[in-house]
Amino acid sequence: MRWRFVLLLAFSAMACENFQEDQSSELTKAVEEKFEEVEGDFALAFIAPSGEEHFINEQESFHAASTMKTPVMIEVYKQAAAGNFN
Repeated sequence: MRWRFVLLLAFSAMACENFQEDQSSELTKAVEEKFEEVEGDFALAFIAPSGEEHFINEQESFHAASTMKTPVMIEVYKQAAAGNFN
């Protein structure tokens, strides 16, 4: 999926030790272009190893329901492993 490419692009930038200003603006532009190609609302925030902060759509509000799925499923698996379900 395209959003995976965006995340891969962001994580690759974070791993780069010499993350320079011009590369930073190029990365921001590339990510914003990918966001425009895909339907949906997206945001991205990360700090490069150099300490430089990058934010895209950081003021956008998102519903938290999707973020709750992972901890809920972790608890379901824990309880299933403990034999609480038949």
